[in-house]
Amino acid sequence: YPSFLVAKKRYVGYAYESPDQAEPIFDAKGVECVRRDQCNATMMMMEKCLKLLFDTDDVNAVRQYFQKQCSKIQRGDIHIQDVIFQKEVRLGSYASDRLPPPAAIIGMQQLQRDPRSEPLYGERIPYVVCNT
Repeated sequence: YPSFLVAKKRYVGYAYESPDQAEPIFDAKGVECVRRDQCNATMMMMEKCLKLLFDTDDVNAVRQYFQKQCSKIQRGDIHIQDVIFQKEVRLGSYASDRLPPPAAIIGMQQLQRDPRSEPLYGERIPYVVCNT
């Protein structure tokens, strides 16, 4: 029964709900493939890598898949929807001596442009990280 215990409250593996169940269910808790603070590309790649490792037990196949996906991202052969991050924003709760997170910066920029567009406390703001 393949599984990984990463840390407390962070695990992933195949689950069987009954002894006669033929196909296992992929179950992940607390890792990047189920967390909402990651982009879809990260979640899909991690889930595929873990399933590939669990099914084949071949680390080289996982490495090849991962390198292929990274090459696609570097070439730009990926949908923009897959690289959008969405983080919760809590304006007014960030320390003034440090740079706020990217989603908070975008929320403050929206607020400066239009005071009526202030993000709600805990609202998720989408953004894409670009290298210029």
